[in-house]
Amino acid sequence: MTDFLAIARAYEADILSGEIPACFETKAAIERARRDHSRVDEAWPYRFDPARATRACRFISNLRHIKSSIATKAGERIVLLGWQVWMITELYGWVRIDSGNRRWKKAWLQLGKGNGKSTLAGCLALMDAFVMGEGGADVLCAASQREQAHIVLNSARQMLQRDKELCKKVGLEVQTHVIHQRTTQSAMRALPAKASSVEGVQPSMAVLDEVHAARGRELYDTLSTACAKRASGMLLMVTTAGNDSSGLGYEMSEFVSQLLNQEVEADTFFALVYGIDVKDEWDDPIAWRKANPSWGVSVDPVALEAEAKVAKLMPGARNAFKIFHLSCWIANGADDTFLDFNAVRACYSKIGR
Repeated sequence: MTDFLAIARAYEADILSGEIPACFETKAAIERARRDHSRVDEAWPYRFDPARATRACRFISNLRHIKSSIATKAGERIVLLGWQVWMITELYGWVRIDSGNRRWKKAWLQLGKGNGKSTLAGCLALMDAFVMGEGGADVLCAASQREQAHIVLNSARQMLQRDKELCKKVGLEVQTHVIHQRTTQSAMRALPAKASSVEGVQPSMAVLDEVHAARGRELYDTLSTACAKRASGMLLMVTTAGNDSSGLGYEMSEFVSQLLNQEVEADTFFALVYGIDVKDEWDDPIAWRKANPSWGVSVDPVALEAEAKVAKLMPGARNAFKIFHLSCWIANGADDTFLDFNAVRACYSKIGR
């Protein structure tokens, strides 16, 4: 039987030792977790439940890939990568001592494009909707565009469609716009891109995909308030970086940076960021690995190198490469002809110092 907790601890060690290239924020997330695991003071209201953490990983490992990549084939069982095991165990292992409810009320995952974030979000949504044992669980998939909101739901639907036996065992009905479990009256569904569509609901989990594309914060605020209505409700935010330094995504990324830098405290906010450091050159292949934890699996090094060559020859493509592959935030309308946005940002932050 797979020892997922040992995989998580090994991943931590590889990140902190430099065996796996990682940016400052990734290391800070792991160091934060290590501090939490070492806390024994009576005032600390949380405990880590190894059985709960292992259960989540075991369930997701029984799901099947819906797309082929350079290292996997569609239809094969999911073999969780080290970073995924680490995130899942941290997300699901921590509970409140007094109630057993989950610790995290909000969770933030930022990384480069192509690392399987929407598929992972679909796995987590299935876990929350149908495996946690909460009667009447309601998991919502949302985004600034309706089509984007359906990506997470469709990932989950396609995984279940590849495993009829699992659907029968858990009692799931996979429909076009919803996945339903009649025995518990639980469901997973996508939402229109309007905050008004969330009014009156009490989701056990809400997934807000591609936060960088959000226009305004109304949808975020409504989802956050809705999730707070349940004792174990959680808002999961997954995103690449973006080019709107005045939007919600950048505002959230700034808060996450402060949290990982220990400038602010938020014991119920989980944060994991993969990106590059300020000192890194954007065309350095080692730096690319920092922003792409699924390197060599769903992220093809050869394809990324080809895109980097184009970005060197076409300055207009350079910002897109930085945003989507290196998880770098770019100022509105910025280009490479003047000051680097992230270098300026570092002047006001401890990141990379």
